[in-house]
Amino acid sequence: MTCPYRGVTAGDFWSTLEALGMSVEMPSGVIVADMLEGVRLRSGPAVALRRDALEKIGGIATTADYYSDDFVLGNLIWTAGYKVIFSSHRPACAHARSLKRTLATSCAG
Repeated sequence: MTCPYRGVTAGDFWSTLEALGMSVEMPSGVIVADMLEGVRLRSGPAVALRRDALEKIGGIATTADYYSDDFVLGNLIWTAGYKVIFSSHRPACAHARSLKRTLATSCAG
């Protein structure tokens, strides 16, 4: 079981725009994909899965080399024959960073 992101703004224009994308653009694409072919991925900040499913795909280490490890994990679980479902709960844990803070962190020497 997985749940989609819900973006939380840091208070400025750019983080509000990013939070909007996290809350609307990404989940709506996943919902349409679910309606068309069923959920074949895991997406979002939280996951609950069966131990035997995780062991069948070789453990969590199989996703270590992927940036989109949430997608890969769900897809491997689905490919192994398990069902992936979405929870209706959407935790607010995907915080959009302010542009000022991002630039300060990125440009610090």
